[in-house]
Amino acid sequence: MKRIALALLFTTLAVLSPNSQADVRGVVMTRDGAPVAKAKVSIYALETAAAMRVRWQSETPRRVPLATVETATNGTFGVKTDVPVAMMQVEAAGFAPSALRVNKDEDIGAIALIAVQEKKGTVRAGSTAVAGARVVWTSGGGAEIVAVTDAEGRYAVPDPEKWAQRVTTVHPDYAVDSEAALPARSKVALDRKVAKGVAIEGHAMEANGKTPVAKAEIYVDGWKLGASGDDGAFSIAHAPAKWQELRAVSGATSAAASPSKGALLLRLSKTPKLTGVVRDAQSKLAVSSAEVIAIPAEGDAIGRTSGRAGGTSAITDAKGAFTIELASGSYALQINAPGYSFTSVDVTLTAGGSVDRSLPVMKQARVVGNVIDDDKRPVAAAWVMPAPEAGRPGRGLRMRPGPGFGAMSGPDGRFVLRSVDPDEETSLEATKKGLPGGEAPSMKLASGETKSGVVITIPRGIEVTGIVTDQAGTAVSGVTVTAGSPERGGGGQLMVRMVLGESAGAEDVQTASDGRFSMRLAEGTYYFAFRREGFAPYRSSPVDVKPGVAPLEVTLQPGAEIVGRVVRAGGAGIDGVALQVMMGGGTSSTTTGPDGSFTIKDLAPGTVMLMVRKPDEFIQMMRSVTAPASDLTIEVPKGVSVSGRVIDKASGGPVTEFSAGVSGESGGGGMRIMMQPVLKSFRTDDGAFQLDGLAPGPLQLIVSAPGYVQQRVPGLVLEEGKPVRDLEVALETGTKILGRVTGPDGKA
Repeated sequence: MKRIALALLFTTLAVLSPNSQADVRGVVMTRDGAPVAKAKVSIYALETAAAMRVRWQSETPRRVPLATVETATNGTFGVKTDVPVAMMQVEAAGFAPSALRVNKDEDIGAIALIAVQEKKGTVRAGSTAVAGARVVWTSGGGAEIVAVTDAEGRYAVPDPEKWAQRVTTVHPDYAVDSEAALPARSKVALDRKVAKGVAIEGHAMEANGKTPVAKAEIYVDGWKLGASGDDGAFSIAHAPAKWQELRAVSGATSAAASPSKGALLLRLSKTPKLTGVVRDAQSKLAVSSAEVIAIPAEGDAIGRTSGRAGGTSAITDAKGAFTIELASGSYALQINAPGYSFTSVDVTLTAGGSVDRSLPVMKQARVVGNVIDDDKRPVAAAWVMPAPEAGRPGRGLRMRPGPGFGAMSGPDGRFVLRSVDPDEETSLEATKKGLPGGEAPSMKLASGETKSGVVITIPRGIEVTGIVTDQAGTAVSGVTVTAGSPERGGGGQLMVRMVLGESAGAEDVQTASDGRFSMRLAEGTYYFAFRREGFAPYRSSPVDVKPGVAPLEVTLQPGAEIVGRVVRAGGAGIDGVALQVMMGGGTSSTTTGPDGSFTIKDLAPGTVMLMVRKPDEFIQMMRSVTAPASDLTIEVPKGVSVSGRVIDKASGGPVTEFSAGVSGESGGGGMRIMMQPVLKSFRTDDGAFQLDGLAPGPLQLIVSAPGYVQQRVPGLVLEEGKPVRDLEVALETGTKILGRVTGPDGKA
């Protein structure tokens, strides 16, 4: 009775709490479950990708919050908002920022911050410090830190290696520099380098090519960098050296151009438009404040995952409607709307045309509950995620969720899981560092349903201990220890965690100063993986975990390095080449410097597979390399040039807007894999194209254009020093197929 009375008292206090009356409420804590007091919680209005870029270029590059509050001593907060959907960011000294989209009047549960140190960096142009540069670090969830350099080019930011996914440097006197920065995959330099870039000149003209268009806005890769004069002439002083698309926009007309020699002539015509409505798939009601993002479909898979950083977006209005003005071409559409899921779809826009699409989104279910231990005590800082059913792909492949994906139990053990796929049998898993996992019974929830009162028990399990030393017998601290069960896909689980880094596994532990570690696991057979900077990764043989299991004794070997350069035939280094090593214990990545040099550390001695990629220069190779290695030279062939024209098969006239590229295969160590197709955009009056730097060997030429069937030209075998000229690729107009997809009940 006492326990029930206390529960009722706590419930009453929660109801009477001021936070419970706020629009958006939750609790902020550390990754260990300790409340964070005086954290700043800010609410921001949503903005499109274009508005975000304009803000970063302005004199006031930081977002202005609609409302800001501080967390209480117990980490709780409540903040009022007048907008239906907002971006919320949480910041606290000594922690990385965290952000997520929130609905008005929403309980978001616990937000766990990552402890980080403040890092300092510089921005330089050559050896000259650049003052007033905006250095913007952003995460996939929407967290944003804008730092402005001082007179000596210095700035400070919470260690971005722990949270950021992109860094962008903006200064009016230099070309915009943007680089992906995936956490735990490859280190991106805090010291940023900017360059003057290249100059672009041209004229904006009406469709007749004779009448100038004054005051046309000029965009380079989405950044507004100038405007045309009264005579239609424009001059861009600081475009990125490897820009991909220039657009001139004037009212309802526009034109786009790809890089070419000499001045550009842009003939403006009616701007292609993508319009539509976002609706709830079941209720058919409009979904407002959803962000629709159009991302160019061409290029490699990594480029297509850049989201709003590489796309154009719009926010739906109160009726769910949106309009996006784009250049002609093919795009992948994504939607950001908290509480909804959406499968990406492709659309194609032709010159001067428009496409109207109704985009259905599925309202997800929510689960609210508690994580407890065997003694019914609350368990804080446990990750709660939907678990694939046994036998389904992904079973056992658990990754630590970010904001808005998965949930973490708060200091009182309570969790709010905001995103559960409806109409599917789903069980929930709860994992906590150093403890075995717990699981809730399987459930099937309806779209928009909230299920409360779910309890997940994390058992005590069996304690597994051990000690990690180096070759000299000295204890090694800070070693990440990961356990994976082969019955639950443990091999793949270990691989995923080691690819994504230390934060990937909720149950992972680290060795103490004496090299010892302890974790609790359910009875069964496990592999144990060990990794720390400076050492080669190690994975144990299967261990039977049962009462009385013997302590593990592990000796780590020094990590091997591969040091070398990536060069073109003739010795010139190639900057920005991504290298990834695939080995038994996981992967390791890096990127070449300006002179093509690279160093890959912490490898196990032996043969590894090395992937070498720079898609925009058609570099895609795979090599077998033995670690350690020094002075390794990876020579990329000078490459072969392929050129020709693209025509309409029916009329014989040129196709003026298209994408051309290649696909091929690479091999090493007895393996051969098909390489991801790489395409480049072309906008030419005569349909001409030229692809340079293609690797010798067999490949397929791929050409696609809006309104045409993609054409593949197989059987090309390129030879070094023998360019292929005067290819003619004829495209056929596609046939439109209309239909309707229904379920067994006949409903759409």
